[in-house]
Amino acid sequence: MQLHQDTLDFCERWRQKGAKYSMDEPPDCFDRFFTAFALYNCLYNEVNRRCHLRLQGDKNTAIAAAKGFLTSKVIVVDKIIHDCSIEISTLIQRNEFYVWNENSDSRSEPVKNLRSPNPDEQVDGLLKIIYGIRCNMFHGEKEFVARQCKILTPCIRVIEKLNDLIIEKMKADGLSWATCQQ
Repeated sequence: MQLHQDTLDFCERWRQKGAKYSMDEPPDCFDRFFTAFALYNCLYNEVNRRCHLRLQGDKNTAIAAAKGFLTSKVIVVDKIIHDCSIEISTLIQRNEFYVWNENSDSRSEPVKNLRSPNPDEQVDGLLKIIYGIRCNMFHGEKEFVARQCKILTPCIRVIEKLNDLIIEKMKADGLSWATCQQ
């Protein structure tokens, strides 16, 4: 099963669109995050559909599809993702940014997961934090100020890297999806 050319074209257009935005000023940073996440959204839904993962809900799909397709071990060893995870956890630990966790009153749980020796916990923590930031942005709860670029920049780098990894794996596998994990 091959990826349709129109889907590949879509991916490339959104990659190029995102690259046009810097990460220096809030308007560009917000636009680049939205652009990267729009492509990520398309990709994780495609993975969910083609791998027959049967994940329910956008948040669950955003977190589990990339883990299932790429595997947590592949994600955590990527240098960009690793370095950005440390940067994000440091910003949160320093209380420069608050990440709400719907399953716990603890502000430290997402950071604890990021620093876990378990790759599944690391990826889970990272993607939960990024999805939470996405929700804050999409629902207008994230202040439109310069300091937001500090947390958005590593998030953008992670999302763009995940997009690249997913696209490359799709191309390499010819979308046979034989390597989909549960």
